[in-house]
Amino acid sequence: AVHITAGILGCISAFRIILAANSQQLSCPPKSDGNTEAKEQKKIVPQFYRRPLPSMNGDVVAFGSNDGRTMFKDALASGHMESFFPLIEQFRTQDEPAFCGVSTLAMVLNACQVDPGRLWKGPWRWYSEQLLDCCKPLSLVETEGMTIQEFSCLSKCNGLTPMLKIASESSEDEFREYVKLCTGESKETNRPFLVVSYTRRCLGQSGDGHFSPIGGYCPKTDSCLILDVARFKYPPHFVKLSLLYKAMLPKDKTSGKSRGFVVLKRGPTPGQLLFRFKGREHEVASLAARIQNRVKKLLNEELVYLKHDVESTVTSMVEACLTAIDSKQGPLLSTLVGEFSALKEARTVPFLKWNIEAIPREHRENIQNLVAEIETTELYKMVHAAMEKKDWCRAHPSACVKECEEQRFSMNKAHLLTVLLLTVVPKISPQMTAFLNPWFEFDLLPGLVQTEVASLRMGWEGMCEIAETMGFCCGPNFGLPDLRSNAT
Repeated sequence: AVHITAGILGCISAFRIILAANSQQLSCPPKSDGNTEAKEQKKIVPQFYRRPLPSMNGDVVAFGSNDGRTMFKDALASGHMESFFPLIEQFRTQDEPAFCGVSTLAMVLNACQVDPGRLWKGPWRWYSEQLLDCCKPLSLVETEGMTIQEFSCLSKCNGLTPMLKIASESSEDEFREYVKLCTGESKETNRPFLVVSYTRRCLGQSGDGHFSPIGGYCPKTDSCLILDVARFKYPPHFVKLSLLYKAMLPKDKTSGKSRGFVVLKRGPTPGQLLFRFKGREHEVASLAARIQNRVKKLLNEELVYLKHDVESTVTSMVEACLTAIDSKQGPLLSTLVGEFSALKEARTVPFLKWNIEAIPREHRENIQNLVAEIETTELYKMVHAAMEKKDWCRAHPSACVKECEEQRFSMNKAHLLTVLLLTVVPKISPQMTAFLNPWFEFDLLPGLVQTEVASLRMGWEGMCEIAETMGFCCGPNFGLPDLRSNAT
């Protein structure tokens, strides 16, 4: 009995020791090597509710302040608040910290009453940031923002006519002239709007590069009204024009050029009906170089001048363009309803039910007619024939065979290549275009094809401007219209 009792007491003592050890282990945090604390610190993100607006010795005045209201009355009396009313109807707050450019453009597009031809929400067609998916993917805009050249390109893709002015290549007086033009009274229903790209640092504000539209001008104080789309940070405010011009002069690190301003008007042609440029500057330059090399080689061969060799010439152009569509970085040219990509090997893109429901009925009918018109062109027939002869067509028959079902229709890479050739070859090589006439004769194209190609050519010009800014070359330097000639 004594031995049993001693054994029980021993077990109890051991159990108490174990409990005590566990208690100490639970109550003491693990030792830190410093890295854990650093990681925890990184997870803590500072939070802010707006920022106080720096006055810059009176050069910056909040719109809602007493002085701001007085300046608004003076500007209104002078007739230089005409752009304010259509813009204030569309005033919005950017959805992402780097979306100042696309948010500004959405404001201007809606102020210009441009129909996006796509649903926003419910039955309504309306421009939002998410619809601005041309020139540069929104996923990249969200992380990188955009340059003023990319902003100009994006405006072209969506039916506006931009006039881009780099601040270092302009002057304060010229900037003032355009501010007065865009904010003053105009007899035209298609009035211009002005967007500025500047660095906040010169205004004493936090952050760096920023886009916003100009909503008015006060001649008495020589100040511009900035309708700041980052309303979570700063309210709308008047800024001395000379200070704002100085804020446009510092170089953008991405483009290597100074910032500037863009004058925007509704263009003569609507935005793209079906096709969208998705590539980046190096892909545009690469495609241009491939076509230029093919053209140079072909023009040096005597057979190219014989009419019966046109088909082999088109085949060569198809080969030059195909890799641009199958780029690993994503397709250079895609469509509203889906992408052609080597990574997604469904090379025939059907207009599935969910795609059709997202497109308005009249827009869908126009797309159907556009696809049908493309197929009537001689160039499409040659491109289609060229693709049928190639190995890529044998390996992927769906790339060359058009599939039609009741209430559905499809398109294939021949459509895409035809439109791409009609868009870029005339811009890259007038010689090749002349040789391939009448297949590249713009006036002989069907109506919807003409409209789509004209809009895409504007987008191509914008992409080339971006490429040239980045040090690439993809063709001639295309001029932009001077809107001052329309001033009243």
